[in-house]
Amino acid sequence: MNVLKLRKLLEGIETQNPSSVQAESWTNEEKKVALEAIGRYNEYGRMLAREASLMEIAHSLSEVAKHAQKFLSEELEGRKKTDDGAWFDGIMPERNMKELSKCSDEFEKYAMEAHVLEQRMQALYEQMGTNLNRYFEIKDLQEGVSPAVSKL
Repeated sequence: MNVLKLRKLLEGIETQNPSSVQAESWTNEEKKVALEAIGRYNEYGRMLAREASLMEIAHSLSEVAKHAQKFLSEELEGRKKTDDGAWFDGIMPERNMKELSKCSDEFEKYAMEAHVLEQRMQALYEQMGTNLNRYFEIKDLQEGVSPAVSKL
């Protein structure tokens, strides 16, 4: 039986001493690009906070679905009273309204899930901002966007 020797396994493998590997230093241009990106941090927060929340949109769409159902129901009921063959014409709109209601409920469900995720994202954004503010001076959006300044 052949026994593998550790020396033979290591032959041909180059080893580097971690202390001999130096971190590449950044050029002034790379530093400038990094500070500009950090300086835009508050812009990302504005993008994260949308004008209308998904929950508000879901509520509005739910109201639209309810109004459409009620409107069509009233219209079809009026036709049934005046025309004996109108009951057949009412089947498809009723099916469509049931599907509309189902879609609205599903939209609301997904909006709730997205709202929870959005809250988590907001919390992470705030934590990132807290950490960045320890080391960089980032101007408010009212002051205009400019490169961040290192506090070190």
